[in-house]
Amino acid sequence: MIQVRRRWNGSWEFWNTEVSEDNPQGGFLWIARVELFDNRHILGYYCAVERNVLAKGTLCVELQTSGREIVGVWDGVNFDTPWANGAVAMCRATSRQSDPEVALDRFLKERPKMPY
Repeated sequence: MIQVRRRWNGSWEFWNTEVSEDNPQGGFLWIARVELFDNRHILGYYCAVERNVLAKGTLCVELQTSGREIVGVWDGVNFDTPWANGAVAMCRATSRQSDPEVALDRFLKERPKMPY
């Protein structure tokens, strides 16, 4: 589960309360601090809150117009490699219309490939 709150300076804070069931061996507790631009684009950073986990990085995600999904990319470092990246999808737990796996698949198919 991911908790969300608005900070005193207008930025937002996300954090997970438990390690992902899908990845118990490689999962970790983290916190992300982000800002919302144009009511759509979320930029910020994340870092592990556990002392023995090195994971940290940046986030560039988009809030879907329905407000049910957040999809985007992350770039950072972890224990295994000094450079790592991937895609992320989050959906409201109460929404029956949104599934993170479906949102992630859709995002990866629609994401344009850059020529560089």
